Amino acid sequence: MIIKEGLKYYREGRIKQVYIGDKLISFLIQGTTGKHTVIFDFRLRKYSCSCWGFTVHKRCKHVFCALAYLKDNHPDLYKKVEEVFRLSL
Repeated sequence: MIIKEGLKYYREGRIKQVYIGDKLISFLIQGTTGKHTVIFDFRLRKYSCSCWGFTVHKRCKHVFCALAYLKDNHPDLYKKVEEVFRLSL
């Protein structure tokens, strides 16, 4: 269900900003209650989202929305995220 919601967010164009650096990838995603920041930090080997759901469950639709973007637009980075964080669609 969470993956499906994340894919829906991606298709709806809810990603408002993307930053891709050497050690960090971040996204600004429009949610239903505001904007949320998703971060994949390769240096710390951690990922996070600023939404309440991530705080509780350690996964959320915003993370899967970001993964869908990477898979479609930066397959090499998607594979890196998949390997480092053990996340996939």
